[in-house]
Amino acid sequence: MPFPDGAPTTRVHLTVANPAGGKASSGTVRLSPNVPAVVLDGVPVTWTGKGSYGLNDAGQLIDSDGTVGVELLDNSAAGNPAGWLWQAIITIGNQSRVFHFTLEGAGDEVDLDQLQQLDPDTPDYVPVPGPRGLPGTDGTDGENGASAYETWLAAGNEGSETDFLASLRGADGKDGTPGTSGADGRSAYQLWLDAGNTGTEVDFLDSLRGQPGGPGTSGTDGQNGTDGEDGASAYEVAVAGGFAGTQAEWLASLVGPRGEQGPQPPLGSAGASPDVALRSTDPTLTDARTPTTHAASHATGGTDPVTPAAIGAYPASDGNALNGFVTDLQTRVGGQFGLENRATAVENRATTLETGKFDKVGGSLSGSLTINTAAVGDALLGLHVGAETFDRARVTPDRIEWGPGGAARDTNLRRSAANELTTDDALVIALALRHLGSTLGFYGATATTKPTVTGSRGGNAALTSLLTALASLGLITNNTTD
Repeated sequence: MPFPDGAPTTRVHLTVANPAGGKASSGTVRLSPNVPAVVLDGVPVTWTGKGSYGLNDAGQLIDSDGTVGVELLDNSAAGNPAGWLWQAIITIGNQSRVFHFTLEGAGDEVDLDQLQQLDPDTPDYVPVPGPRGLPGTDGTDGENGASAYETWLAAGNEGSETDFLASLRGADGKDGTPGTSGADGRSAYQLWLDAGNTGTEVDFLDSLRGQPGGPGTSGTDGQNGTDGEDGASAYEVAVAGGFAGTQAEWLASLVGPRGEQGPQPPLGSAGASPDVALRSTDPTLTDARTPTTHAASHATGGTDPVTPAAIGAYPASDGNALNGFVTDLQTRVGGQFGLENRATAVENRATTLETGKFDKVGGSLSGSLTINTAAVGDALLGLHVGAETFDRARVTPDRIEWGPGGAARDTNLRRSAANELTTDDALVIALALRHLGSTLGFYGATATTKPTVTGSRGGNAALTSLLTALASLGLITNNTTD
């Protein structure tokens, strides 16, 4: 129990250091009077005064509530035997140290190491070893010893360092006896049978053949081959075959002799039969039958007008209606399918395309192409494969999007700020990634310049600097403590 207010007490301090290295020790300190009990005049209470106390992490003596130091009764308190002493038993591990001391005239606080250690029988000073002092400073480094090569030379040898190294190599040992041959490994077919399969080796080979793969993508057209050399002309072939003469003589040689006159059908009456010959008096032999101008007679109002129905042509009224149909079709679907502008149903293709429409199948396009849209989200270019429902790739003024073609596009690459590209999806790089910029950041961290790790590797300075550097890049969250 605590001493009453006004009692003559002194707070005793003690710091215990480990003899090995001088660091703080852990252990117990027992303090007790060398009399059965201590008393105070006018106080109807006696105290045994005994107590066991511990040491904190710094090796300091603490009382039961953790306060540094322990309150003890001054040896000058009236009512107690003359010359009574306090006893201290300090236990560190399995080693104990015992000494006696008095607090008479010690004041409010005192360190036990500063008190005289007394003999309990005579209360005289007894010299005892004091606490271990702090480690001394390191001595100066000794001179470097001779190297192995220098020691070799000092032993009377001569030669270079290469000779020294060669002298360390002993003679080659004898070859060891060959090991026994290992057992033959099992064939792939036997391993297949061991796995629970059944069948012949042919069945095993058939099992290695996978299902036929799907059709591959069509390859691109190859380049046109170079023109072959001109072949020899018929005349040159004839000359090579032994003909001697000019080209005109060769052409003349191709004409054979005139053949005999064929049989003539008999003259008869006019008719269409193949055996009726043309009479010499037939008027067709003398009448030129020169055509006369008669376009006016076939015009509207003429004697023999030609009608559209007679020659299978559309009347003018039908043509005007067809022009109306084409204009209406262009108005309805032109913006969706990129129909080219046509002034009438029978005009050739216009030299320019209507604004907002472009349709080209096959071939190539040279020169520049400018596409203007009304809004940022409008599509500039859509790419399909076959009859896919969705654009497999789409270009808008601010981004490029990709998808599977059979569903909505799910991947993009966009401009998020000046000199900055961003994707809202994952980016997988199969080969090397090389960063040529001056700043870098991960996991949302602000991009920063390449940090420098400093400090000694022998302590924690370099590690602390490394953790700070990695945290500044966003690679780790530094929650370490000292």
